[in-house]
Amino acid sequence: LGQMGGFAGRYMEKHMKNDQVIGISWGRSIAYAIEALKDNSDLSLDVVQIFGGMMVGNPLIEGSELARKMISKYNAKGFYLNAPLYIDNKLARETLKKQPIIENTLNKARNADMIVSGIGDVAKDTLSYMWSGFDNHRELESLVEQGAAGFICAQAYDINGNEVDSDFNQKIIGISLQELKKVKTVIGISGGKRKAAAVLGALRGNYINVLVTDRSCAKEVLMLEGKS
Repeated sequence: LGQMGGFAGRYMEKHMKNDQVIGISWGRSIAYAIEALKDNSDLSLDVVQIFGGMMVGNPLIEGSELARKMISKYNAKGFYLNAPLYIDNKLARETLKKQPIIENTLNKARNADMIVSGIGDVAKDTLSYMWSGFDNHRELESLVEQGAAGFICAQAYDINGNEVDSDFNQKIIGISLQELKKVKTVIGISGGKRKAAAVLGALRGNYINVLVTDRSCAKEVLMLEGKS
């Protein structure tokens, strides 16, 4: 994971330019990518948190903290999404999204030049880690029934890259899958055999156009693609 994150960081450094907007996800792979970046206050950047906060066990890999670290490295202008990741109340969710500070950050994320994100699989441990405090069992059952294979930017999709036919994605405060597809450069970081279906779905859905992975995941992705 450290090697993948380091490689992603080097790719970011090579392709970032002055006056770009960089969107930051969450997770250990993103933490390693940001750690690999060299301090460079000469590069003028805006850094934006692309979805709301989570109750993860390790706050050092949470989106706001990772955005803060990158902002510090580049003396960049920061945009934080000061909202929870998930709200299971439509009225409250829509009201929150219309607040100027939230709306401004979401608009910044939608117009990012580059987004770096992990790719997660649909499994009990993934949901219990990301959505601690919510009815994960009910959500997992619903997602499995709809054929969900993976998450990117906290949004669920199937192995063919189609957004799942569920209200799960609408409960998320963050960039949507359709908005993600419009971003010029989306770097997806994910490895391991169990992530293969999620990675394949992200590729088929055109949610990423740069993939950083390992051999075991790549082999399984090719195997799954060959079966279809």
